[in-house]
Amino acid sequence: EKTADLSAYSNVYVRIFVNQTTALRYIDDISLVYNGATTNYTTAPNCSSDPSLSVNVEEIEDLGYTLGASASTPKYFELSGLNLDGTKSVLLGVSEGINSNFEISLSEHSNYASEIEIENYNGTTALIWVRLKTGRAVANNYADAITFATDYSVASEPGVLVFGAVTAPVITTN
Repeated sequence: EKTADLSAYSNVYVRIFVNQTTALRYIDDISLVYNGATTNYTTAPNCSSDPSLSVNVEEIEDLGYTLGASASTPKYFELSGLNLDGTKSVLLGVSEGINSNFEISLSEHSNYASEIEIENYNGTTALIWVRLKTGRAVANNYADAITFATDYSVASEPGVLVFGAVTAPVITTN
């Protein structure tokens, strides 16, 4: 229990750390005491103690490059979770597997693959990098989905759609 006299302040903001992380968490119950009177607040009806995974975007577009260039400049999305105890893993994969035109990584500059695993995931925000693979043919219709699987009992697993294109180089003549 933490107690502090904040009566000298007109606005008070509270940031709660759980296990040294700032991952999104729900507060179960809280009591506020002001001028000797106590007001109790209980969990909101839409809060849950069930494990869950979430992402900050539903799709990533404009992953592309000009024919002959290396893989596209990577973009990222954020994965976070609630009520995860860090005892299980989360597996992320591009739905087309090794045949996909996209690849993912936990690092912007290396270790791209069709699948990655976050071991002992506790819900802390993780950046998931995605890019269009090198060596693709000229086309503007590359699309795939990044899927999630976990042993946590989550109600639903999120997904992220990814879109990209390879364009033909512009040839100029004098």
